[in-house]
Amino acid sequence: MGKRLYVGNIPYQTEEAQLRALFEQDGRQVEEVKIVTDRETGRPRGFAFVEMANDADAQTAVEALNGKPFGGRPLTVEAGTVRVADALDMAKGRSRIPFERGRVSIHSLSAAAIESVHITDGERYPIHIEIAMNNSSGVYQVDELLKAKLRGSGLEPYVEVVARIETEAEKSLIPLYRLQL
Repeated sequence: MGKRLYVGNIPYQTEEAQLRALFEQDGRQVEEVKIVTDRETGRPRGFAFVEMANDADAQTAVEALNGKPFGGRPLTVEAGTVRVADALDMAKGRSRIPFERGRVSIHSLSAAAIESVHITDGERYPIHIEIAMNNSSGVYQVDELLKAKLRGSGLEPYVEVVARIETEAEKSLIPLYRLQL
């Protein structure tokens, strides 16, 4: 288990000091608390990352706090491996919905470019993740989203990720893009 924990379902008005106090209960040590905010509005998105001092503190925090009511809501506390698994649910998944509904952004466009994700035993590393794309915009999903979830998960030394375009010519996902201001 990694030391970095995902904490979901937190009330929007939660402050970092409150989360730190919660995770430091029972003598656990917290190195960092980061509540994630929306890039455009600056408002909290309802989840955070808590970096514990060691693996043992991370394990006891998950056991003690996952499902515990906090601000009237049950917390979701997960270790890095769960975050990585969620990130790998990118092939033809929920991220495509905005694109299919006409909302074009790098997030929706890159999600539409992912065809499949295969996890196998690796040769150089124990875990080999192969991502098939129909367009190079899918690199955003790999380089920005998957990489962010792998960092701090504890899995970094064991995983090799390869993304490739599976067709001779890239699929044209949109014929024209107009910047909306």
